[in-house]
Amino acid sequence: MPFALTMALAVMAMVAVFQQVNAHRARQHLPTLRWEERLAQQARQHSQTMLNSGLSHAGFERRLAAIRLPWSSAAENVAYSHGGLDHATQAVQDWLSSPGHRRNLEGPFSLTGIGVARNARREVAFTQIFLRPR
Repeated sequence: MPFALTMALAVMAMVAVFQQVNAHRARQHLPTLRWEERLAQQARQHSQTMLNSGLSHAGFERRLAAIRLPWSSAAENVAYSHGGLDHATQAVQDWLSSPGHRRNLEGPFSLTGIGVARNARREVAFTQIFLRPR
């Protein structure tokens, strides 16, 4: 698959996750999350790493330090998909089905960044970082 197409699909999935998470928060009468590009950059890098090394939260503290934003609370959701057509919806539904991931989605955060990486085998890795700044 050409690189440009792979990137376009990753961006579409990232936007879909962002919209679905904020739609869920709105249904729960929670404030929507604002996009923070520094979080997204770290999330993208981590998603790319997970395609090579597997699903993991390894290095979360390092990612937070690299963001260089003072924060009072932070969380991270990760997902990995290798089948189906709508990877973004599957990731969000999986998170909503997991009490810990759902707690992150509904947490007292105001900022988020999402990273999606896709490889030639159509495997997709997702990372969403949540942050409440100080």
